Amino acid sequence: MIAAFWNNPKARLGCVVVLTLVTFAMIGLLTDPIISSGSSTDILLPPSAKHWFGTTIQGQDVFAMTILGSAPTIFFSLFTGLGITLLSTAIGVSAGYLGGKADTG
Repeated sequence: MIAAFWNNPKARLGCVVVLTLVTFAMIGLLTDPIISSGSSTDILLPPSAKHWFGTTIQGQDVFAMTILGSAPTIFFSLFTGLGITLLSTAIGVSAGYLGGKADTG
């Protein structure tokens, strides 16, 4: 089963994307937010080699802020997915058990 999943190129790409996002989120948690996104004299710069996503009007690096914000986003996404899975499982099991009007919706 795992071999069939891994032989699917779309599944493999999805795993690589998710692992990359989780890796960036973990790196963001390990960095100091004041150093990573602190103010500087680089105000409203376009994307460059020094600031990959550019800077804000306060001189904050947008890429560093994106990395720092990715961890809470991933946490709430996983929490929401788990909650919806549990809710839909409970509804499906109860509809299957009760049958009749509950089953046909």
